[in-house]
Amino acid sequence: VGAVYEIGGGASLFGAVSRGARPPQTSDLYRLQVNQTVGGIDPETLDMVETGFRYFSNNITAEIVAFAGHKENFLFRDADGFTVDNGETDHRGVEFLLDWKISDSVGMRLAGTVADHRYGFSRQVSRSSEVIRKGNEIDTAPSFLITAGAFWSPREQLDLEARLTHV
Repeated sequence: VGAVYEIGGGASLFGAVSRGARPPQTSDLYRLQVNQTVGGIDPETLDMVETGFRYFSNNITAEIVAFAGHKENFLFRDADGFTVDNGETDHRGVEFLLDWKISDSVGMRLAGTVADHRYGFSRQVSRSSEVIRKGNEIDTAPSFLITAGAFWSPREQLDLEARLTHV
C-alpha cells in the first residue's frame, strides 16, 4: 500500500507499507547436514515501511528515502555449516539518488544507501565460538553502498561511463 502527494514544481512526498514473501527453495532442504533436522520451514517474509521525497525536472532527478524493515523465517548457514531456520533481522536506513543531465550527451549520478542491519534473534553456535545475539550488527551486510559516476554519449551508437563504487 502506498501513497504519493504531489507538492508541485516536480516535487512529491511518498510513503509505502509492504510485505514480500517467498517460499523456501528446494535446494535449502538439501543443504542440511547429516542428522540435522529443521522445524517446519515457513515462507520467508519481509515487512517494510518507507517514506521519502522525490524531485523531477528536465535535467535533475533527486530522491531520498528512509526505510525500516523486519525479515522473518529466513534460512542461513551458521559457522558450523548447519542450516538454521527461523532467522530474523531488522533493517533501517536511508537511500539517496541524484541524477544530473548536464547536456543531451553528458550526465552525472550519485546514489547510495546508508543502513543498519541487525539480528532479530539469539543463537549459540555449538562447535564454534560464534554467538548470534539479538541486536548485534550483521557483519556480512554492508552499511554503506555508494556509487558515483559520469556518462557521455558522443554518438547515438556509443555510450561511455566511468563509475566508482564503494561497499
